[in-house]
Amino acid sequence: MLQPAPLDFPEIGRVRAMSPSCAVMRDLAIPAFTAARAADRQFAAASKNLTGYVGGKDDESDAQPDSDAKRRYLLSKLGQDKTKLLQHAKVIADALGDPRFASDIPDPSVRAERAQLQSLYDSQINRAALLNQFVMREEIKAMGVLRSAQGGRSDEPPPGMPAIRGKIPLADVATIQDWTGQLAAGVKANEEVVAKTFYGIARSCQGK
Repeated sequence: MLQPAPLDFPEIGRVRAMSPSCAVMRDLAIPAFTAARAADRQFAAASKNLTGYVGGKDDESDAQPDSDAKRRYLLSKLGQDKTKLLQHAKVIADALGDPRFASDIPDPSVRAERAQLQSLYDSQINRAALLNQFVMREEIKAMGVLRSAQGGRSDEPPPGMPAIRGKIPLADVATIQDWTGQLAAGVKANEEVVAKTFYGIARSCQGK
């Protein structure tokens, strides 16, 4: 379990005099971290949709997606998931773009916050980009542009992408679950490091 969770960050009150590190922690860093955790929940939903897509079943229905229409429906759900992931990542990017997080800020605490926030963004956008790439490739395949030499629905994927063969559903499910599991684990490990840094700074801000 991730420790500490976003809601466990010490509350930073609003006072007239506040150090730059405490101000950006309250106004930028903690909201950005909360967006990252919202993205984690969205990716968990996307993982279920991915499993349904490659396994040939929609979680919201007992029907098998044998038809092109059903497959397009499942793919559209994944498209919505990746859009929301990108939106959450933009919240972090916007925080990084705030003038109070300028790269030439001399305050060491602010610089530490910025470095961790950049790490958080890189982790989040990488995961969102990979899901986006998967969805885009599947959309192209659905239009019949890409064909595998064996006549299946998947060509050889680029590095970092799962090899979905479209022949044995259980094998594809195992592949996609391993892929999403690795992506989720990498993001979680990053968040644990970021949370420790943020927690220490937020705790030092109590009473200021």
